[in-house]
Amino acid sequence: MASIGYMAPEHGSRGIVSEKTDVYSFGILLMETFTGKKPTDDIFNGEMNLRRWVHESLSHAVDTTIDATLLQSDQEDLAAKTRCLKSILKVACFCTAESFSDRKTMAEVKSELLKIKTHFLIDAQLMVFEDMGVSRSGVGSCSLRDTELTECEALGIDSRISLQELKFATDGFSERNLLELGKSSFVYKGTPNDMPLVAIKIFNLQKGGLEKFKVHFRALSSIRHRNVVKIVKYCSDVGFKALVVDYMSNGSLQSHLRSGMNTLNFLQRLDIMINVASGLCYLHSMRVIHCNLNPTNVLLDEDMVARISGFSFAKCLEEGFAAIKTFRMAVAPGYMTPEYESTRTVSEKTDVYSFGILLMETFTVIRPAEEKNWRSRIFFSLQSVDKIADINFLQTERTRRLASEILRSILRLIYCCTTELPEERKTMTEVETELARLKKVSVF
Repeated sequence: MASIGYMAPEHGSRGIVSEKTDVYSFGILLMETFTGKKPTDDIFNGEMNLRRWVHESLSHAVDTTIDATLLQSDQEDLAAKTRCLKSILKVACFCTAESFSDRKTMAEVKSELLKIKTHFLIDAQLMVFEDMGVSRSGVGSCSLRDTELTECEALGIDSRISLQELKFATDGFSERNLLELGKSSFVYKGTPNDMPLVAIKIFNLQKGGLEKFKVHFRALSSIRHRNVVKIVKYCSDVGFKALVVDYMSNGSLQSHLRSGMNTLNFLQRLDIMINVASGLCYLHSMRVIHCNLNPTNVLLDEDMVARISGFSFAKCLEEGFAAIKTFRMAVAPGYMTPEYESTRTVSEKTDVYSFGILLMETFTVIRPAEEKNWRSRIFFSLQSVDKIADINFLQTERTRRLASEILRSILRLIYCCTTELPEERKTMTEVETELARLKKVSVF
């Protein structure tokens, strides 16, 4: 039997269970989570229960229904939070409809909750802008200069854009133009005046965004390479920081490597890895260490040319130094080097290690976050590459044989890039040279 108060009507009266039975229980769970009331509380007796109490309160007294502790003043806007909680309870009501045919599916519930979260984060962030003197129409402190603006100009980019222009370009930061929602930033697509479609990265200053804005700018201000994202314009106003970069129409490499996708053929994957290696070689020549290379930070343009992005953890080496300490840790599981994790030390070999993992994810079924002994598996698979290859992109018998030989060389390269001691790893120049050699012999 289901827990008291969580049982769907058709389950209790007729013993009928279905997917919609779980939807009903989830709706009650939502209500309990956000009202602070349990279905077994003493206030619910007779005909009044948690479900009916929430249903009746939504139209006129939702504020009294929400758990008061959730509305306590903090950094998030109170009005935005109230709207968010009301939307959640509406979803809960749809989940607990009397007739199971009227209930949402769990897929619809998940989608709706994600939309609510997105709306809340955007709403709360825009309220923060207003609180700091930046209006939603872009009027107010938009013309003010601050120390970050001076720093930006000193670094050589003379392409400032206003908050008002960014708002216009994104239709008021419309949800339909939202590309990515991260912990400390939002990425929109938009079309500013006299410009093609671009990506606009807005940094959430309440979540450490200011430091990440500075890191991005320092790392990218003087970078000009076809395989590294380029800053097109920037906005650095009081309470608002954003970078405008080229729009990558084919999304991230991660989106193409998802299980079951298999949208990339063998040569496309090899070309992408050569692009990334070339970009890293250039960054290292400019004394920039990326520190957070992973599939989500490799973007693909309309021609499937890869560009490195995501410079929130990047470090710039001083002349005469081969390594540097950092107190900010990248978060991609499986990509962190042993020395990065143990001593907070990063160097060019940090990126080499991450590139080896990226190479592994691109050409094999092994995922470092899911398999602890992946390096041993690489070693023991050198004689039987089909066991770990992404078989779906090895199509004909002829291409399978040739690709297997190339893949065997790639596995050796992965192994050399991911040794425990950084001094034993290859340089990115050596890696790029080897991949270019493999490309020459891969005539399919």
